[in-house]
Amino acid sequence: MFKNINDYLFYALSKEWSRPLKEVDVRHVYKKDYGYLVLMNVVGIPEERLLVDIDHDSLIISGDIELEEINFKNKVAYELSLAHIKVKKIEYTVKDGFLYIEIHEDKPDTKEIKVIKK
Repeated sequence: MFKNINDYLFYALSKEWSRPLKEVDVRHVYKKDYGYLVLMNVVGIPEERLLVDIDHDSLIISGDIELEEINFKNKVAYELSLAHIKVKKIEYTVKDGFLYIEIHEDKPDTKEIKVIKK
């Protein structure tokens, strides 16, 4: 019935796994007044091991951690195009395994044009 130790040792009698943002989704993007909020799953990567940077017109997100005691390496590496927007600044924070990136757009001041009948 059981083929290896993982099948019978600490057999899960009950389990639940539900995450709205999975690794295959890469990111969720939300339009905000300041520009965009990008939410990324970086669970397991310590904040000090994450790199968030710009390379030409791309946003680079990368990080990794190696757990030698179980011979496991957790890694994230994303490159997101910023070519379609003018970026003013980027701010980010890590909370509960998620990377929150605020991309502030450099919006030109809109001049109000008056139309006057002569």
